[in-house]
Amino acid sequence: MNDRARQIFKPEFRFGLGGVSLGNEFNKHTDKEAEATLEGAWAMGVRYFDVAPWYGFGLSERRFGHFLHNQKREDYLLSSQVGKLFKASKNNKHADFYPLSDSPNDIIFDIRRTVCAARSKTACSASASTAWT
Repeated sequence: MNDRARQIFKPEFRFGLGGVSLGNEFNKHTDKEAEATLEGAWAMGVRYFDVAPWYGFGLSERRFGHFLHNQKREDYLLSSQVGKLFKASKNNKHADFYPLSDSPNDIIFDIRRTVCAARSKTACSASASTAWT
């Protein structure tokens, strides 16, 4: 493991929770169920979370953001992927990719805009550090 990875992945962050299932990739989950999952993971000591705008066309990011905004920012590590941005559209095609997401969005490919959008949806401030690996 290189030095940058050691700085980011401290021992308390070596086990994490991925967000694809909370984006309704495999089964449809309610917001209440997602919240209970995140609360349970937090209670068990999970402090590393991975989300992406692709997971449920933004649903996963919104759910993680809703939970994490009540936590101290220095207490967890959050990673996300960039490059895909979603915009509400009456004629969206979300069901082609995530039929269980109920998303009103269509996809836009734009790396710069997605960094800002991910920070906004996950409650990370603009001053939060960004690691490019």
